[in-house]
Amino acid sequence: MANASSRSVLPWLSLRCSACLPPDSPEIWHDLPQAAQNKQAEALQSLGVAIELSRQRLRADPKSANLATIAATDPRFLGLQNLPEFQRLIAAP
Repeated sequence: MANASSRSVLPWLSLRCSACLPPDSPEIWHDLPQAAQNKQAEALQSLGVAIELSRQRLRADPKSANLATIAATDPRFLGLQNLPEFQRLIAAP
């Protein structure tokens, strides 16, 4: 289940409903920032949820995708990658 800080972006989840991904899927939150292209705060919030969920999944399944590593080089996030907030999100916990 998504946490309270992620509730403001829950309406964006309808973008991925056709893919049948649960709201606690890191991938769904990873894809949300591209939908919020001109809204850095919302994009960073969604990416933060994705990275946290990804880290939780990695603890249970070390072979799963590390979305922090992916986000660091993903061209969809070029507008965010130089921001200190983005750098804090992708830094190892």
